[in-house]
Amino acid sequence: MARDAGAAGWRFLFREEAGTIDAATWRRGFLALAAPMLVMTLIWFALLPYANRDLDERQLFDPMAFVVYAYLLVYAAAIFLAAVSFYFLSCKRWRDLGKPASFAGLPLLAGLVAGSAAWLQPRVSEDMPWAIVGGFDVVLLAVVVWHAGALGLGASKAGAP
Repeated sequence: MARDAGAAGWRFLFREEAGTIDAATWRRGFLALAAPMLVMTLIWFALLPYANRDLDERQLFDPMAFVVYAYLLVYAAAIFLAAVSFYFLSCKRWRDLGKPASFAGLPLLAGLVAGSAAWLQPRVSEDMPWAIVGGFDVVLLAVVVWHAGALGLGASKAGAP
């Protein structure tokens, strides 16, 4: 059953799979998710130098390392919450385009695989060249561009609510 995104608000957009939305609503919802994640990512990049610690250069309990890893826990939880919200938002848009709502998970899956390859490669560098990581990154970029183009620019086919 299609419902109006404006009447239902945030719960409808980010916590429910049912319904349809138009491209403008998807763009606004995406920006509402992306803006805080961008700010949190910039904070993580600023804290990243303090994450690599060695007992030779710092004491056993380093307050800054505690702050960095406490922030990392909050950041990871926010990423998971944003990913789930993005999935529900995109499900509605794919349904509006007359396509399977399961397409909403493709950017998340591609990001998980590319991130896993980037994490794994330094640990098994003799068996996994950087070209494989680059290939996964290219696939991720292609999926994200296709996803954003289709959802953010595509015209409704199933009919707006």
